[in-house]
Amino acid sequence: MKNNDNREPIDAIGLDLQKLPPESWRPFEVENQRKGERIGERELERIPAWVKSVKYPQWAPVKLRDYSVLGFGIQYDSIPGKPFSALIGEDVQLKIVDHLKTESIVKCRIKNTGLPGKGLRLGLRRMDIQSLMEPASMGFPGNYLSNRENPVDVKVANPFLYDEWADAGLIGIGPGNEWVFESSDTALLLLPGHTLRLFIQLPMENGGMCSGDIVWTSVREGDRILFSVRWSDIPFELSNAVGEYLLQSWGCSPGDLPRYGIMLKRFKEQLRFRFISTQHEYEQVLELRRNAYVYAGKRDESTEVEQLASMTDKYSRILAAFHHDTMVASLALTFPNNDSFRLRSEDSFPGNKYPVAIPPKGKLLEAHSLCTHKDFRGGDLFQGMMVHALRCLILSDRRWAITLVTDQLLPLYQRFGFRKTGATTSVPSLNNIRHHLIALDTHTVTNGMGLNPLDWEYFYGELIRDLLDKRLLTLSTWRNVVLYYRAIMGGFAKHWIKRRLEKQFRAQVRKALEKEKVND
Repeated sequence: MKNNDNREPIDAIGLDLQKLPPESWRPFEVENQRKGERIGERELERIPAWVKSVKYPQWAPVKLRDYSVLGFGIQYDSIPGKPFSALIGEDVQLKIVDHLKTESIVKCRIKNTGLPGKGLRLGLRRMDIQSLMEPASMGFPGNYLSNRENPVDVKVANPFLYDEWADAGLIGIGPGNEWVFESSDTALLLLPGHTLRLFIQLPMENGGMCSGDIVWTSVREGDRILFSVRWSDIPFELSNAVGEYLLQSWGCSPGDLPRYGIMLKRFKEQLRFRFISTQHEYEQVLELRRNAYVYAGKRDESTEVEQLASMTDKYSRILAAFHHDTMVASLALTFPNNDSFRLRSEDSFPGNKYPVAIPPKGKLLEAHSLCTHKDFRGGDLFQGMMVHALRCLILSDRRWAITLVTDQLLPLYQRFGFRKTGATTSVPSLNNIRHHLIALDTHTVTNGMGLNPLDWEYFYGELIRDLLDKRLLTLSTWRNVVLYYRAIMGGFAKHWIKRRLEKQFRAQVRKALEKEKVND
């Protein structure tokens, strides 16, 4: 194989040991390591190491003089009671212990021997690299996510050298919190079982720091090192940030990621929220409704897409969320002109009439047909849809919003400030599933009336401050004072939410690691 700079093949380049001091012996070279005559050795922090062979089965202490990703340069000084010697071509085992007391035994073969002098110098070629060249995961089968075109940039702390870093890229993710990285820095000494510190290069308050245990390593063409890490310590914030990157650059969905150790809970910033404007987009709405209703058990599999069209759609503005070009959520907002206008939810009650009094229809909007893609549930997509819908409500100068919700979703809506009206019905068009008629007063959104202060800050604080900054909303002096104190609560709210999500994520990571131990 030729070098990139058209020099002679590697095998034709020999180390001229006559020109080097004994301490400067270079082990096995690869293409992008320096080819010049060495005049000093790499600092190796006095890493404890031992060597043994079939001929000399007792561990003999040695000094690590140098290394590359493919091999080691070691020095054995004669020690009474622990003899050792070896010839070129013999197999040996090298034991290395890092500062965390993690032990690795590396199978090697003698490739070179040093000049006569103090101690015995040996060049070792790692043989474990050969056995790790093609682990099952390296083919990136269907159960791995992979993308070499858009890697996540990473800084890797060299586990054996002080304050030395290598550039790498996250190129694959496998089940059980196993992430695959690629680097062209051959100065990385990576041994399975050792702990590795990494800094994921994404905008993060903690700098993207995390750590995990090396599972396997491999050397590929072009001097590329591939290695995988199974996380032992990764914060939720970092996992979520990586998940957002994968959502945006790898074309994943939130539903793809939990099996890979990523709990993506905050991703609405990666979506685009807007009202639909074309017939093609309306057809997407109907298809999303059909799939969402069938998935939730509200409709049968035989349901046709056209059956999800509603007469009130033509009087409504339909809000949608898009991930790239894929519609992942939709919600219809109907603005009745007068009390004679019949709303969609009204038809769900006997006699097509509400059994309870509702606000004047000219002062409310009806939200209906909220649907989300099954792979985008469980995060903050619902919050994004609600905030955009309620912003529209506030700017319309209407005071109330009403909608029908199932028993399952009622607690979630109540956290956003919706309250029961006392009307309940089984909807024939939705497999007779029971629904509750609920209502929201915009004062709950603008003033936090009747809402937990932490929930209000988390759900609506940013929205209301934006409306005030743009002078789209005016509050009384008293309400502004209340808003000021609620803003102080914002830090507590964010901290509380962060702790709760971190706790959930830690439990998920522990569960995945336990599962991997069982599988192993």
